[in-house]
Formats: sequence, C-alpha cells, structure tokens
Amino acid sequence: MANWKYKMDFKDLKEQYENEEITITQLGEGMAKRLRDFAGLHLRTKSDEDYKYDLEQIADQFECCDDEENFDDTLNDLYDWGDTEYSESGSIMKNRLCWIGFGF
Repeated sequence: MANWKYKMDFKDLKEQYENEEITITQLGEGMAKRLRDFAGLHLRTKSDEDYKYDLEQIADQFECCDDEENFDDTLNDLYDWGDTEYSESGSIMKNRLCWIGFGF
C-alpha cells in the first residue's frame, strides 16, 4: 500500500463525458485546467520544479486530445506521474506523489 502525498479526483468529469454532456476535447481541456490549478496550488517549491514541469507537459497533452485513444495514452502518463516515488523522512511505507481518481 502506498502513502499518497496528494490526491486529485476527476470522476465528475468522467461522468459528464460518459453521460455525453461534454466531448472528449472538453474532457481533455477540463483535465488540463485542473492539473494546472493543482500545480499552481501545490507544486510551488524548488524541490517540486521537476514534478510541476512534468505535470504541465501532461496538461498540454490533454489539451490536444481529440479521440479516446489519445486521451487514454495521456491518462496513463498522468497515472505514471502520480506513481512517482518521493522520499519522506521517517516513513516506512512507499511514498507516492499523487493518487489519481478517474476510474470506477
């Protein structure tokens, strides 16, 4: 089991897409906006610069999504980003950067 430093939940956007309230392009744009908002709020220190840069690259990819295959590839990149290990002194658990809520 992992110890998550942050949590992000996108289930509401997924539900809107599944209910055909938004398009795949709008879903990608919504994901990108939330990722940028998250980065601005939480990734502000010098030690967070690499995490922030990578997250901004993923946000850029989401903005360009125009089909489900591209979206799924980008979502996998986001999951990989969230699974990044970070060190926290005194913890015996595996420390992961961010839990991503999008699935079931």
